[in-house]
Amino acid sequence: MFKMLSLHQGVERSYYDSEFAMWDNLPPLPEDFSGLNVVSCTPVLQGEEVLTRLSVEQMNRPIVIVDGVQRLMRRKLQKDGNWVYLVGLAAGAVEVWPKADLLLPTLRRELVLFVPEGLLEMPFEDEYYNIPFRSVAYNPRDERRPLNTIVSEKRSALELSALNQAVSELGGKGILLRDGPLKFGDPLTRANGPVGLVKTLEPRSNVDIFTNFVKKLDLGQVSCLLEMEDRNDTEEIGKRRYFSYLRIMDVGDPFSLEGIVRLDMVGQEGSGEELAKTAFMAAETVFSLSRVGPYSRSPYNLMTVDWLEKHLRALLPDPSVVSIEVAREVNKLGG
Repeated sequence: MFKMLSLHQGVERSYYDSEFAMWDNLPPLPEDFSGLNVVSCTPVLQGEEVLTRLSVEQMNRPIVIVDGVQRLMRRKLQKDGNWVYLVGLAAGAVEVWPKADLLLPTLRRELVLFVPEGLLEMPFEDEYYNIPFRSVAYNPRDERRPLNTIVSEKRSALELSALNQAVSELGGKGILLRDGPLKFGDPLTRANGPVGLVKTLEPRSNVDIFTNFVKKLDLGQVSCLLEMEDRNDTEEIGKRRYFSYLRIMDVGDPFSLEGIVRLDMVGQEGSGEELAKTAFMAAETVFSLSRVGPYSRSPYNLMTVDWLEKHLRALLPDPSVVSIEVAREVNKLGG
């Protein structure tokens, strides 16, 4: 086990710090949309029409949601005052209906040892009970947020792999959601998705969007589908991001952004009418699954997403066990 693990000598002390686990899954920073222009606006609902909450049986279509988690398993203080972090990553999809279970072919797991630059004698790739285990160097002068960004990027890569597998598993049927934004590089949105569910809305960096399309959405109302052109992006020629906003919770103030989520799609330019049908199906699904309940961050975090996140964490090794085994190997080298 860990046959390629090789650190410089001098692990002064190591322990599992449950309080520092608050570092897990820090909320993402909102995107800056100051460079976006609205190219077209396609209605998703007609007039003052609002959505009705349905049961999964009433929707009668396969529903799959992809998500990922990150978990700090251990941190180790070196004699030079820098930290080594052991992080568990997992991603996968839950089939909400008809099977109501994890879509096993989409499951992805990885253990990553984040080591300060210059400390690791040789990068390694190994396995821990069939879970890929590797090292990644980081700059110890970075603050916690930049390091967490690196972790999130690794998690996003696993999510993308799970998302691509879910696209294949669904075969064009039902609706496929991703918990988080959909960006260039993700699969293009087809008739059944994928559609990103964004719960951390962007700041008012583009006031026109909120003034003209988002403000005063009532419960169950969906904004038109906005085709967005990014003035700062010259690489993705012919592709556009599409946004639609949905109010899933009545907070008593139609001008408030609280209670609103964003649906993300990526498609060819001029695809508004085609993708508006997908936006409607995604909005109906999200609205029907977003209910206030005894789970974390409801109703923004759909009950099925909450279940998926807990299930993915449970499929990672026990931190107290894996961290002890890693520490034992490191201590052998550092003795």
